[in-house]
Amino acid sequence: MPLAGAGGRRGRGNPLDFVRDVRSELRKVAWPSQRETINLTAVVLAFSIAVGLFLGGIDFVFQELFRWLLGLQGGGGL
Repeated sequence: MPLAGAGGRRGRGNPLDFVRDVRSELRKVAWPSQRETINLTAVVLAFSIAVGLFLGGIDFVFQELFRWLLGLQGGGGL
């Protein structure tokens, strides 16, 4: 009984067949143009910076909140 999802193949297969299959699939890929690559890279960088600034701001707010709370309860620093 063949294994489910194995495509009817048993065993490890031929590595050369694998390489041929990979090359065949890579020829089918719709690669982005240079302009699209630059635009998408800019979007990813801008989004990463925005998220970093947002998380940094949230971290700063919580840091100051905890300093304020500990300052009230502890009666000062160490």
